[in-house]
Amino acid sequence: MANPKAITLSSIERLVESLNQAGVGYLVVGGLAVIAHGHTRLTMNIDLVIQLDAENIRRSIDALARIGYRPQIPVDPMEFMSEETRRTWAELRNMVVFQWVCDVLGSPAVDVFVQEPFDFQIEYERAVAVEVSSSVKVPVVAINTLIEMKRQTGRERDLEDVSNLAQFLVDES
Repeated sequence: MANPKAITLSSIERLVESLNQAGVGYLVVGGLAVIAHGHTRLTMNIDLVIQLDAENIRRSIDALARIGYRPQIPVDPMEFMSEETRRTWAELRNMVVFQWVCDVLGSPAVDVFVQEPFDFQIEYERAVAVEVSSSVKVPVVAINTLIEMKRQTGRERDLEDVSNLAQFLVDES
């Protein structure tokens, strides 16, 4: 397993710029999304849900490779394009994310979900655009969806995130 690297603003900006320039449909979830929604906490990777259609996957692979990322496991990254392969990884290997690593200093691991945990198009339309820099915005999953994703894992860290995020919910009544 690769050594975790702290996330820097420049590494986020570099990743987001590459994905945006390639026209990748993606949403930030996980710890970085928690931070984007207002709760400061440490995270060592970037979790993404990408729209899992062949062309979008191809664009994401190209965008990640262009900035030096490669799969953590020794497979051809194009294998990720196969729905059957992703399903096998999920069912037989209990794989939730496909991890990408980069040897460039300050580049955190990027974990891409092997299955869409929600209807991507609906959540993409509900996403919050967060400004990373004056010229770069990142789509972040809506707080209610993030909370539900974290509840479903049942992991202690995720349940702490749920508790901390609750204070940022807007009363819509």
